[in-house]
Amino acid sequence: MTASVRNDWVQGYYDLKKSSLADALTAKNIKGYPKNAYDWFIDKSCFPNKEYELMEQVRDCLNICHHVCNASKHYDWTRNEDLDGIPLSIGSEPVINDCYQYFFTKTAPGLFVEIKDQNYCITQIRDILCQFYEGLLGYLENDFTKSI
Repeated sequence: MTASVRNDWVQGYYDLKKSSLADALTAKNIKGYPKNAYDWFIDKSCFPNKEYELMEQVRDCLNICHHVCNASKHYDWTRNEDLDGIPLSIGSEPVINDCYQYFFTKTAPGLFVEIKDQNYCITQIRDILCQFYEGLLGYLENDFTKSI
C-alpha cells in the first residue's frame, strides 16, 4: 500500500474532511497536526536534518508520495524551477547544489528525490512515513474518535 493511498483511506475512513487534519494530510500546511505529533517519531535518525521542523519534512515526504503516485510516464523529473511542494528531481545520485545539501544528504547508496532543496533517500521516506502513520492511526483510534 502506498503512502498516497493510505492517506486517502485515512481521510475517508475517519471522515476528516471537516477537521484541521485534512489540510495537514493533503500536505497543504503543517498546522493541523495534534500537539503530540512530535512524540510519534521515536527514531529521528531517518530525518535528513533533525534540527529542521520535523513536520515540514513529513509534509515533504507526503508530497513526494502524492506526486510520484500521480505522475504520468511523461512527467519531467529534471525540471530547473523549484515549485513549492513538487519534487524537483529523482535519481540514483542526490543533487548537491550547495553546502546545505552536501551536509544534510544521506551518503549511503539509494534512490533520491529532491524537493524544496532537500534530498530524501527512499529509505528515509519509508522510515519517516511508517512512524508517522503508526502515530497517526493510534491518535485517530484513541484520541480523535473520543473528541467527536
